[in-house]
Order: sequence, then C-alpha cells, then structure tokens
Amino acid sequence: MVVLMGNTPERIFPVIHPVKKKCLNCGYERQPEDESECPKCRAIYEKVEKWLLEKEREKAEKILKMEQEKLKEHQKILAGRRQSEEREKIKMENKYGSINPAMVCPQCQTTGKIRTKHITQKKGVSGGKAVAAIVTLGWSMLAVGLSRKEGTTQAHCDNCNNTWVF
Repeated sequence: MVVLMGNTPERIFPVIHPVKKKCLNCGYERQPEDESECPKCRAIYEKVEKWLLEKEREKAEKILKMEQEKLKEHQKILAGRRQSEEREKIKMENKYGSINPAMVCPQCQTTGKIRTKHITQKKGVSGGKAVAAIVTLGWSMLAVGLSRKEGTTQAHCDNCNNTWVF
C-alpha cells in the first residue's frame, strides 16, 4: 500500500497511465520504440503532461475559489438573517414583553408562546380629579387630566397573534 503525504501534485491529481499511452497533444498511439518525443506532432511527452497537469490544477483552483466566494456570500446572507431575526425578537420583546412559559392562550390553547408586559391603562374619569376640576374652574385638568390610570398586564400570543389585557 502506497501512502502519499502532503499536497503533492501526484496526491491531488494522480496521473493514471493507460495500458497503451497516447500523445496528449495529437492523440498518436505511442509505440515502445518511441522515446520522449511524438513522431507525429514533435511534442515532448513530459512537457505536454506537465502543461495539462498545470491547466487542470488552475481549473481546480478557479473552481475552489468560486466555491469559497459562494460560501462567503451564503455566510453573509445567513448572518444578515440572524441579525434580522434578532432585531425582530427584540422588537417583539419591547412591544409585548418577555415570554411567560406558564401562560396558556385562551384562543388557541398553546403554551410557551405567550408574552406578558405590565402596562398602565386609562380607565374612565377619576372622581377626585373631577371634583378638583370643578373647584379650580378647570385649571387642575391642565396639570393632571381627568382620567385615572390603572396598572394592568397585557398578554400577546405569538402563535395566533391574539392580544388581551387582564
């Protein structure tokens, strides 16, 4: 068993010699009495073989370079997608809060996809503020408004896109 080490030309591009060799330049079938030169086209066999080997190596390097460029382009696309997904995740978290794994959606009955967020919501007219507005002839409304604000929890299901408050 022959083991070739390193990136030698023979390891990368093994030269397979057929039983009857032909001139790689013109296709002349070589005879045992032929030496190093083709009698038909006068090409030197060794030089033609080296030239063809070099052309194959250049072709392989060109293909390798194109594949590496394709790989880099795909990596850029994937990185862009990951960044886009991360931005969307942050956007959803800012808008609807973090995921609460224990909650169940009342509409689609899924768990693990419900986001909750504490919010303040306006709830009708505050009685105390209305009285103060009457006593101050409306000047207190400019400072505090009439509606009362109440702390509630907003929930949003990522599965069915349902949002509710409790």
